[in-house]
Amino acid sequence: AEKNMPSDEELQEKKVEEQVYSESTVYPENCEYSNPAKITVQDNQVSTWFEINDKFKGTVKALGYRWNGTAWVKEISETTGTSAERAAELGNKLLNAGFPVVILDKEIRENAINAKYKPEHTRWIWHRISGKYKDWFAIEWAGKDEDLYERARELTGSRWSNPAVMVSPDYYDQVADFANMYGFRFTKSAQALLDGAKEAHDSAVTVKPAAAKEEEKKNGLKDILKSSDEVLPDLVDDDD
Repeated sequence: AEKNMPSDEELQEKKVEEQVYSESTVYPENCEYSNPAKITVQDNQVSTWFEINDKFKGTVKALGYRWNGTAWVKEISETTGTSAERAAELGNKLLNAGFPVVILDKEIRENAINAKYKPEHTRWIWHRISGKYKDWFAIEWAGKDEDLYERARELTGSRWSNPAVMVSPDYYDQVADFANMYGFRFTKSAQALLDGAKEAHDSAVTVKPAAAKEEEKKNGLKDILKSSDEVLPDLVDDDD
């Protein structure tokens, strides 16, 4: 039995861990729950977990988190901003929803409390790199927005390919105007696609074609009548 007892060193490590955990836990004034949601921050993802709760589920799903079988996870990419930004945003949203949170990183924890982060930008134009619409622009946004969908579908030759409106690079100028008008950003690859389409257009040979000379249509009778003032023999009255 003595062999199963933790050593003094293990007990000390556990005590330190519990202290750090306690110091890293934040409870909002309107706290509705006793157990905190732990927010784990890595370079390539942010994850969180809480007991089954519809309010918690709705809060994290609205921020783009997906259940992977063990935790709610958000993958960090070019379009999401940093994991520190997203963790601070998640922490802030959960605190405002009445959930206590655990964030080990002090700076991220303070940013969550003070809402000090850049909100995630959710309107993006991607470069589709495979499939039916390979090398087309893919216009995506978060949530449902029928008005935005209608405006995107007004772009020449646009197609719907879930979850995006697809537009050929032939109409890069329309896509650029649309992005500027409705606050969309281009991914690096989509920007390269836009620049390439514009360069190809600007370098295309421009000519002024000559107008073709149309062949003059003949009117035999009119020409004959104009050629002489004499009365045509066939039209002379026969006195006999």
